[in-house]
Amino acid sequence: MHVFTRRIKAAGALGIFVVDSGCMTDQTIATLKQLFDGIIEIKEENDKNYIRTVGLSSQTTPGWLNMRSREDT
Repeated sequence: MHVFTRRIKAAGALGIFVVDSGCMTDQTIATLKQLFDGIIEIKEENDKNYIRTVGLSSQTTPGWLNMRSREDT
């Protein structure tokens, strides 16, 4: 993973990695999080989808935000 992140940084590019936390241990997820400048997390709970961001701007999302679909509007 370090090789990928270094190449992306050297190219001045944006890298997006999709990680399914259900397939990895908490320790592995914590290790991966250290490699990235920011994280977008998505979860489903009680038939609703939520999102939060960390490190993508000077402000962190204040907790989980409800993601509404077009069908919900």
